[in-house]
Amino acid sequence: MSREILAVLTLMLLCAPAAVRAAGPDACALLSRDEIAAATGRKVQGFERAHEESGISVCAGRAGEASLTLRAAGKADAEAATGQRALDRLRGKGAKVELTHAGMATCVRVTTQQTMSSASGRAFCAAPAGDRAAILETEAPSVIDLIPPATLGALAERAAARL
Repeated sequence: MSREILAVLTLMLLCAPAAVRAAGPDACALLSRDEIAAATGRKVQGFERAHEESGISVCAGRAGEASLTLRAAGKADAEAATGQRALDRLRGKGAKVELTHAGMATCVRVTTQQTMSSASGRAFCAAPAGDRAAILETEAPSVIDLIPPATLGALAERAAARL
C-alpha cells in the first residue's frame, strides 16, 4: 500500500478532537484471540496492547498473513474514517475504495495495485456504541489475505458491545 494512502488513513483515524478521544477501555479486553480465530479460521498471534494514540487504546496482532489492529475510540474517530470526504481523498490517491455495512458496522476496503499481478489491501470496520466506537483494521500484502469486511464487521460489533 502506498505511503500516501497509509498516511491518509492514519490521519483520518486521529483527526477527531482530543476531548472525544479521552482515555477509554483497554482495546485488548474487547476481543479474545480465541474469538478472532473462530471468526476468521486463522491462527492468531500477538493481539496484545501495542500503545496508545492520543488517548486511544490500541491492541495489535496477526491473523494468518494479515495484521489486525483494534482501537477503542470515540465515535467521531469512526465517523471521520468512514466519511465521504475521507473516502474521496483515498480515491484521489489512486486507491480502489469499497464502502459496505456489516450489521451496525461501517466497513471500508482499500486496495492498491502495486504491480500488474499483485495488489495490497487494507480494510477497517467501525462499530458504534454510544459515544464510543470499536475500530478493527486489517492489512495484508495481498488482497487474498485480507479478512473479509463481513467478518471484520461482526468482530467490530462484538468489540463495540463491550465498550
